[in-house]
Amino acid sequence: MLDDRVRSVLERLEAEEQRPPGVAVAPATARFLFSIVAPQTDCEVLEIGAGRGYSTIWLAAGVRHLGGRVLSLERDSDCGRRARRDG
Repeated sequence: MLDDRVRSVLERLEAEEQRPPGVAVAPATARFLFSIVAPQTDCEVLEIGAGRGYSTIWLAAGVRHLGGRVLSLERDSDCGRRARRDG
């Protein structure tokens, strides 16, 4: 269900060393989040703490099939910039 572009970004993020301030969710947890939102029509997700954007990408991939959106909040402006740049 993930296209090649999304899969390549996720693989790159998984291969990178974790860095503060946050640690990404584990790949198994990210797949679980995907499985929760993917079957929901017009699903709206609120994520608190974007970090590097890893879980955000999984959530967005899940909601895109049946419609929906993800709003991700990050209080650390540097983290937010990195997530937008790296993802």
